[in-house]
Amino acid sequence: MFRNKEFRNLTVGQLLLCVTYIMLIILVALNYERVFAILQHILHLLRPFIYGFVIAYIIYLPMQKIEGYLPSKISKGRNLISGLIAVFAIITLIAFLIQIVVPELVDNVVSFSDALPQYMREIQSNLMMLSQKYPQMNELLSSFQEYEQQIQQSLVSMLSALVPSVIDFGKSITSIVTTLFMAIVIAIYLLASRVKLCSQVNQLATAFLPKKVFNYCSHIIELAHQMFSNFIGGQLIESIIIGVLCYIGASILHIPYVPIISVIVAVTNIVPIFGPIFGTAICGGLILFVSPVKAIIFVIFGICLQQFESNLIYPRVVGSSVGLSGLWTLFAITIGGGLFQVVGMVLGLPTFAILYTLLKEEVYRRNQKLQGKESQEE
Repeated sequence: MFRNKEFRNLTVGQLLLCVTYIMLIILVALNYERVFAILQHILHLLRPFIYGFVIAYIIYLPMQKIEGYLPSKISKGRNLISGLIAVFAIITLIAFLIQIVVPELVDNVVSFSDALPQYMREIQSNLMMLSQKYPQMNELLSSFQEYEQQIQQSLVSMLSALVPSVIDFGKSITSIVTTLFMAIVIAIYLLASRVKLCSQVNQLATAFLPKKVFNYCSHIIELAHQMFSNFIGGQLIESIIIGVLCYIGASILHIPYVPIISVIVAVTNIVPIFGPIFGTAICGGLILFVSPVKAIIFVIFGICLQQFESNLIYPRVVGSSVGLSGLWTLFAITIGGGLFQVVGMVLGLPTFAILYTLLKEEVYRRNQKLQGKESQEE
């Protein structure tokens, strides 16, 4: 005999539905590896659409701002004009960064290849001086000469083993280019028909979801849009600040390649915490070819700049844009990076901000409900 009245009143169809759900849960639990493999394959197939949605959303953010500045007389073609201006602005910015980075990088590689024989002669002369000053170095040099042929054979075998890796890398590059091209085409379709798509999704959700669930889902979508747009804007502002500070500091310290290292530091700073470290390492390697002393000075400067950015600029600029304190900002980045690596570090902060806001709203609603009950009892 059932004690729960609601359970006793269930129909046969509802009971069968509950049993079906339980069986599905058990089936997934017993075959979780295969289920995860299927989900990964589905995500791989949907990758162009996911990338296309991300590209469309990134273009939509400036597109939405541009629409607000267009004259009110323009009614037809408003989306097209704002979209073209946004795409042109993004392409211009990317071309400007490439124009700064690529020539400097090519010049650096050419200068390094030209100076390589001189570096080798300096190393050889230094070894000779050490062998004259310290006779025990002769044994080390003779041992090195004995194993020189073996080292060359090892290098040849290693390079031969790298050939398949290079071929696989070329295939992956081709796949990435193809996926990116499809993603751009999908992004254009999404932006061109966004009003119609939003209307279709709205009608579909209204037809199949209860009104309360529909309103709550709409609230989550609006909150996610607000958080991610604020996060992207704050992250770009923070990257520009770091790039400017790096340019000023590197100019004062007379560091070579000031424009390229400023751009690299600003771009890599988009990835929180580890992005500045990666950017500092790249720039330090570029400067090392010109002056090892300047490279050490820049690495020290980059570490100081990173500490200044992590503890002062990032929590205030990016954290305040999503409504989180400095402590919760660092917590979100740490947990997101630990769970999902680089993607988690980038998206962990706005995702945590959404969950934090929803939890705060739910806590407020429950407290208001409890206060209402207490006032009624009094």
